[in-house]
Amino acid sequence: MKTCITLFLTLFSFVASAQSIQQVTESHFAALNKHDVNLLAADYAPGAQFYSVSWEGLKVGPAEVKTAYSRYWKTSPDLVYKITKTIYGDNSVTIEYESTGTMTNLEGGSQAYMQGKKYTLKNITLIQIKNGKIIYDSTYFDQVSFLRQMDFFNQK
Repeated sequence: MKTCITLFLTLFSFVASAQSIQQVTESHFAALNKHDVNLLAADYAPGAQFYSVSWEGLKVGPAEVKTAYSRYWKTSPDLVYKITKTIYGDNSVTIEYESTGTMTNLEGGSQAYMQGKKYTLKNITLIQIKNGKIIYDSTYFDQVSFLRQMDFFNQK
């Protein structure tokens, strides 16, 4: 009987954890698509680490989340994220998704030929979650594909 109770509690804990991870994932992508930096930052633990191939180094904490995503949404105000696949683990989720936008408001250092260019990127993000908050987030996409869509390789 004790073994059955232990098994039940373990299974219940796993199901509750999976639901929590799914809820965080859904909340995260809803905030991304609303372009709501406060809602997005609320998904992250205070010392959360996150990384993307689109910037140098590791970022830490919700304030850095706000800074990074504000830049994306300013540059591409029509940016949309669409999940294509999720793989849930005990305390993590791997998410494949597409992001689509237009380079509308170029940042300093961006080339003028990028202005008005549309892009679609296939991304993959690994998120680790503890106590219902993101503690680690690492995002990858094909930068060469982005540069092709920006017509980078045809510039002289």
